[in-house]
Amino acid sequence: MVEMSCEEHDRHAAGSQFITHTIGRILSHLNLESTPINTKGYETLLQLTDNTVSDSFDLYYGLFMYNVNATDQIENLDRAFETVKQKLFGRLHDILRKQIVERVPLQQGNTPGSSKEYNPTTPYFLPNAGKMKELSSFAMPPLSVSHHIKDGVASVHSEENLLPSPR
Repeated sequence: MVEMSCEEHDRHAAGSQFITHTIGRILSHLNLESTPINTKGYETLLQLTDNTVSDSFDLYYGLFMYNVNATDQIENLDRAFETVKQKLFGRLHDILRKQIVERVPLQQGNTPGSSKEYNPTTPYFLPNAGKMKELSSFAMPPLSVSHHIKDGVASVHSEENLLPSPR
């Protein structure tokens, strides 16, 4: 037996038992099954799922209801999941942005007021490299036909030019 205060016990229980049961119950909703190529980590997840769902929901609910730290752990778990998703999608965003910049050459001097004639039917004008670095999110263009001119960057979007071109 380990001697500790009730508060310390609850903090440890929320950080170990409650998190374990929560992850196991979340995984149970994924209906994970054994595969011919299971890793040791995946086997551990399968065991965790089996162990936690074999306990009654009342036991799990008791861990939640009677431990003031359980709500904090749910919030911590939610923040951690959001952080992981942001890292994944952030990296994807960086890759997509790089591919767009490399695939579509920047068109210098083809904006309103430049020496070249402005052509509103050109599908996309990308900002200069400095402006590209400032982009903080990837947004889909609107599906209706629209003409945008902002900071010398013009674009025309329609449903047709969002589709891949036939090769």
